Amino acid sequence: MLSSVHRFALQSYLAYRGLFLWLTPVSYTSNILLRPVLAVMMFGFLAQYALDQETARGYAVGLAGYSVGRIIAGGVMQSLYRDAAFGTLAAVYASPVNRGMLYFSRCALHVPNAALVAASVLVSAALFLDLGFAQVDWGGLIAAFTVMTFSTMLFSLFVATLILLSGTGWANWIIILDGLLLSLTGVIIPTGELPVVLFELGQILPVTHGLDGLREAFAGGPASGYWPDLGREAILGVVYGIAGLLLFRLAEFQAKRRGVLARAG
Repeated sequence: MLSSVHRFALQSYLAYRGLFLWLTPVSYTSNILLRPVLAVMMFGFLAQYALDQETARGYAVGLAGYSVGRIIAGGVMQSLYRDAAFGTLAAVYASPVNRGMLYFSRCALHVPNAALVAASVLVSAALFLDLGFAQVDWGGLIAAFTVMTFSTMLFSLFVATLILLSGTGWANWIIILDGLLLSLTGVIIPTGELPVVLFELGQILPVTHGLDGLREAFAGGPASGYWPDLGREAILGVVYGIAGLLLFRLAEFQAKRRGVLARAG
């Protein structure tokens, strides 16, 4: 058991340190601190002056969930893409390492980034928009961020594997995903106001159900019923985790059969 834990930890560290290229001071600070804070200021002040204070606070809570999804997706997707682009994935395919452990270890060390981003958004919302925490169910708040982090990590691995299979660049995918998370998960536009097709698409995206649970936790706790939403978010993550791992094995099978590892860049 200890040996397996040690291997998982080592693989997580190597994947994070070698393939996550936002670790420079400027990139890390801008993505973890400046970007989420500026997003709160932009959408929060827009709502505050164009609509009302309560809408501004609602946007701030939504941006907390979105920012977690965005930082996880960007980090995880670029890591698997760069493993192929740098040519190191071929060596991985030739190794006897457990594929499940290898696959899921790629997202483990992105969890602290998600926590820092969530804290950045909530603190800036408290400072700039008077977001109050008096009624917050802290257990529900922590559970909501935990489940959203979990589902987004597994969804991002799933999308990264699609990138691997297609041989396309990850930057275009993160732009598309960024737009989907911002527009279809209830961050700004309530999901109930979306056209039916877009509503159904939002239901299979990470963050959507977790964000519902987060808002319910802000409203006061278990009586508001956040557990069903968080349960749906967790199930979504498990489904994407299984599907992504199967696709990852398919990508390996195709690379070995063809003798060519598709890569972009």
